[in-house]
Amino acid sequence: MSTETTMKVLDFTNRQDPKIVDNVPRPTPKDNEVLIKVVSAAIDSSLKKFMEGVPFMGMLHATPKEGFYLGFHFSGTVQEVGKDVQDLKVGDAVFGHLQYKSKTVQGSFSEYLVVPHEECALKPEKVSFGVAAASATEGTTALKALRGCGGLQKGQRVLVLGAGGGIGNVAVGIAKCLGAEHVTAVCSTKDVARVEALGADEVLDRSKEDPRQKLLAENKKFNVIFDTPGVYPAHEWLNILNPGGAFVTTLPSWGLSWGFLRTVVWHISKKVRMVFAESKREDLELIGSWMQSGKLEIPIDSTFKVSDIKAAIDRQAERNKKGRVVIDVAKGW
Repeated sequence: MSTETTMKVLDFTNRQDPKIVDNVPRPTPKDNEVLIKVVSAAIDSSLKKFMEGVPFMGMLHATPKEGFYLGFHFSGTVQEVGKDVQDLKVGDAVFGHLQYKSKTVQGSFSEYLVVPHEECALKPEKVSFGVAAASATEGTTALKALRGCGGLQKGQRVLVLGAGGGIGNVAVGIAKCLGAEHVTAVCSTKDVARVEALGADEVLDRSKEDPRQKLLAENKKFNVIFDTPGVYPAHEWLNILNPGGAFVTTLPSWGLSWGFLRTVVWHISKKVRMVFAESKREDLELIGSWMQSGKLEIPIDSTFKVSDIKAAIDRQAERNKKGRVVIDVAKGW
């Protein structure tokens, strides 16, 4: 049991100039929670939007005027357990992500955090803390999008848009793990070879041709289309879906609304859905088992100390990035 009463935290109160604060009260776990000492975290695309003050981001995390702590993905070791927790013990290595909800006030760029015990899972032995942290949000998002929202079944066909990004990388691998018969991936030139290596059966270079027009001309159709960056207008892709198929995206947009309307009026056998990442023990365990067995790869681009968060954010924005940007929290202050 940890005897520390305060902790270091990266504070984003000044959105453009986050600072390390070293006297923040350390959280105490409730009866159903565990206290985790964070080893690694990771950056996702939401961080930049929070820093820019994009309004709807308040749906995903509380945005207080003071004491603004960010970071969702984490891996670390259990330091304390609530009295009702029976399935985890002090010293266990775990991973997961904080929930994307307006009431979330913690951040994983912190020495400690608390989570309900069922919202994290044991870290696979063969997987590093950095890779485990990097897998959390992308893995649960892709799994829920393909299996939950998309209803993917073995032997079906999947189209992954934005396959060169963090969620897209993982979605290609998870589609194959779920038994997809064929996975077509769309990405830019720089990512083609890497996406092929992740298991895609066909990779379309969007820098050289319009993938939608090519697929229409070849009359290729899919059971699930996953718009991983949330930028593709849903209504433009419905003609490439098989009857009963689903177009799944990660962000709200006018294209999503228009696509949903078209499924009500013209494409009544097809679905348009938006996925919300959710940290659940059973999903994390499944993702962990795939990583442990080598079936699922989580590409890592680079690792930065938490004290070098500005450089990490700059790297996240660079177009030549090839995988997730990991943050060393335990040794990075």
